[in-house]
Amino acid sequence: MPASNNKLLTGSAALALLGSEFRYKTEVYSEPVGPDGMVPGDVLLKGSGDPSLITADLLELARTLKAHGVTAIAGRVVYNDTLFDAVRLGEAWEWDDEPFDYCAQISALNINRNVATVTVTPGDAVGAPAGVSLEPEMRAVYVIDNKAVTGAEGSPPGIVITRARATNRIQISGSIPIKYPKRAIEDQVTFENPSAVTCTAFCEVLRQVGITVLNKQASEPASIDYKVVAAHESQPLKSLLPLMNKPSDNMFAECFFKTIGAFTRHIGTNGASGTSAQAIRTWLVSIGINQAQFRQVDGSGLSRQNLVSPASIVRILKHWTAGKSPDSFVSSLPIAGVDGTLRSRMKGTGAQGNCRAKTGSVAYTSSLSGYVTTHNGVDLVFSVMVNSYIGPSSDCRALQDKIVVALSNADLPVEPKKDTP
Repeated sequence: MPASNNKLLTGSAALALLGSEFRYKTEVYSEPVGPDGMVPGDVLLKGSGDPSLITADLLELARTLKAHGVTAIAGRVVYNDTLFDAVRLGEAWEWDDEPFDYCAQISALNINRNVATVTVTPGDAVGAPAGVSLEPEMRAVYVIDNKAVTGAEGSPPGIVITRARATNRIQISGSIPIKYPKRAIEDQVTFENPSAVTCTAFCEVLRQVGITVLNKQASEPASIDYKVVAAHESQPLKSLLPLMNKPSDNMFAECFFKTIGAFTRHIGTNGASGTSAQAIRTWLVSIGINQAQFRQVDGSGLSRQNLVSPASIVRILKHWTAGKSPDSFVSSLPIAGVDGTLRSRMKGTGAQGNCRAKTGSVAYTSSLSGYVTTHNGVDLVFSVMVNSYIGPSSDCRALQDKIVVALSNADLPVEPKKDTP
């Protein structure tokens, strides 16, 4: 099981098949606006799977509509997310992970990484309800069920933030001390049906810029044959890859996964037999990887049904050292002791600032694969995978770090001797 080393398969295939300059487009379709500023019918928001879309981008689209003279929409605000299938979670993801940010749902129309940040603060007096705020606010999406209270000064903080399954009801319980030194407790919560939530957010920003929506938004995907009146483009893929690899963002990985299927086979579908896995598998075989050495069912590695050999990971990594433009892939990986998921690892060693590698961690599994240069300038590729261990995951990480530091301190011959086996 590779855990998040699975992102090396997804990211590599995305770069190879989509290209480093690939950009996502989020588009708004509409009938021509009337002389009174009224759109006589519906307005449609269409997604292409952009994992980086945020509220400010929707605001940009709304302002473009306003600049075209739109003051009101007589019909509904509807959405189209049909570029991806309607499977919101990866294959064999665990149900009790669903409320947490690393298990955000997947859609062709996303907003704010499909999570909201919940902040809990002490009330004015011991026993008073704790304060709760959301960022972004999204009060039209979530129902807040706040049972958290203010505890005595010096009492241990114990706040639980979760989401009732298959709903957008946030449940908050526990206590926070009245003079809590950190002032607040924060956590991120996912939401159901990102496409509908994004459409709701778009309605809100339309109202913010002064466009009246006379009808309600549609709760189901729609398709209308109107013209594009506004569009937002994401950053190029080479700039999005670090947003997946450095923090190990699962939602970015799953969107890349389905995008590969969508743009090579017309629709992004999930699972080992889906279009996304098929397209990636074909590319991996084309660069010399044995099909019997891997099985991919999602983009991120959250599923425990992903399987890949370390030798296959090494071959993928070596592919980019031999390529024409390795920087956009190699530079997307965390740097030891500097940033991403390696920012606190291998500090003060020969690997700091030298090793670029992808981490991976799920229960009983830990992986580290990437690049390091030896003391005398020999570039190495490595993959270390630990499966089925029982004990502190820190022990696995410490072992991986020792191996990489040893490689960074090595003096190796640039050319292997002829008699070396």
